[in-house]
Amino acid sequence: MTQDEASGERRIGRPSRQQAEAIEQRILETALTVFLRHGPAVPMKAIVEASGLSSKTIYARYPNKDALFIAALRHLLRSGAPGDELNFSETGDVHATLKEFVLRSLEIAYQPDSMALQRLLTIDPDFARQLAADIFSAVDRVFMDPLAAFLTRCRDAGRIRAIDIGETARAITTLILSDPAARYGDGRDPPDAAEMAERAGFVADLLFNGMAPR
Repeated sequence: MTQDEASGERRIGRPSRQQAEAIEQRILETALTVFLRHGPAVPMKAIVEASGLSSKTIYARYPNKDALFIAALRHLLRSGAPGDELNFSETGDVHATLKEFVLRSLEIAYQPDSMALQRLLTIDPDFARQLAADIFSAVDRVFMDPLAAFLTRCRDAGRIRAIDIGETARAITTLILSDPAARYGDGRDPPDAAEMAERAGFVADLLFNGMAPR
């Protein structure tokens, strides 16, 4: 047992519940950092060394690297990450607010950790299948829920026509996230700030004004 580990575990007997939770958090956050930086091919030894815990402690919880990989990504998807809070102002009209929402969504989707997560999920289809429910829940929490809340307020105030809020929020979210997915699939670099602003303007205009002649 390492010196650092001794502070998180009892020297004699099993760790307390609080200590066990702290150790689990440490393992998952360390593994997540290593996987996001180096990919799933990184050896388990590197995660053990980065955590400062003993290999016995980690292997007692995760018998192999794939199990730890899935657990680390699930931890991120369920708990969220710094910077994935979607804050947008509603002081402008509906069109302006939609544009800001799209822009903030793109900024989150193009964060380095978000792109790294997408790369990890596409390496092996089985990873994505095992994490599908968590992926959908994360998309709902980060993007769809705040958008649905905004659309509901707009509908109730008569600022937009009566619509199916859930289906509308899902369609808009899908449209927004299709851009990062397409860029990643094509191997293109993330857009710069000006390109994201242009994309946000295009999406907001399409959503609010539609394709009918003016």
